[in-house]
Amino acid sequence: MYYVLRLIYKFTLQDAGHKINLVAQIRSFWPHFAYPLRTFFVYNVSKYTYTYYKEFTMDQNTSGKEGSVILRRQNISEIMNIAVIDDVLQCRNNLSRDILQFAKQYYAGEAMTIDTFENGTDFLEQFNTEAYDMIFIDQYMDGLSGIETACAVREKDDLAAIIFVTSSREYAVESYTVRACGYLVKPYTYDAFVKAMQQANIGKIRNGRFINAAGEKILLGEILWCDRDDHYVRIQTENRGILRLRLSFSELELLLSPYPQFLSCYRGCLINMDKAEYIETLNFVMVNSDRVPFRKRDRKAIEKKYNDYLFQRIREDILV
Repeated sequence: MYYVLRLIYKFTLQDAGHKINLVAQIRSFWPHFAYPLRTFFVYNVSKYTYTYYKEFTMDQNTSGKEGSVILRRQNISEIMNIAVIDDVLQCRNNLSRDILQFAKQYYAGEAMTIDTFENGTDFLEQFNTEAYDMIFIDQYMDGLSGIETACAVREKDDLAAIIFVTSSREYAVESYTVRACGYLVKPYTYDAFVKAMQQANIGKIRNGRFINAAGEKILLGEILWCDRDDHYVRIQTENRGILRLRLSFSELELLLSPYPQFLSCYRGCLINMDKAEYIETLNFVMVNSDRVPFRKRDRKAIEKKYNDYLFQRIREDILV
């Protein structure tokens, strides 16, 4: 099966949208083959881009859950997971476009993964606690209303940021009962969208990100540095000391790869640049006074990456 998929991947067009459309065609006559094919394409395409968004409909009876395909890397923590729930395709597309534009404008180098749904029922069927950082919900939909969907979300998740996007102000007051952090009235301007995103307190969302490594939940903000230890990895944390976990370093790198604050100092060692005080000769001096070395031949490249990251973080603090 693997080699068949490789051949199909090699001889199809390199544009991700064409690959996904090909999957839709195959699914119509070979459904058991289409799912692994879609997974394969998703993995191969999205390892080069985090922000590509493509939506298609396979047939008129396709639900939102089946009709929305988002390119995401399999089994990898995403930088920010966002759900868009709206029964109008154009509205879903407009919101997705604005989200990606916002990410590019204010958070260059970071990724926002978007899942779209036609109604609240389809969304809730697959919704789990901590699945999404932010959820955009239309109020007027077939079946469950936006408020009803939001209430169901709050039964499982108290922390996800909820933003209503609807055509009336009628439910603005009621939205506070589910602790919504924003309310956009269609048609909205991009400036209004930006304000809603800023009110969502993305900084707090970022601080709450975590990875699940070998069954251990670890906040990104508590990681100082990581290195290899035979068949284990060591993760130096700010408050819990060193965590020694049984997984390969490449698996840990894969978990941390979407997050730009993690920098490779040398093979088998990563630091969290948010926790680096400064560079001293050939060492990063961390907030706990640990010194993490890097190779002399890599000094110029590492200093540039570090300075570029600091510039971006300062810029974000000014703009957002």
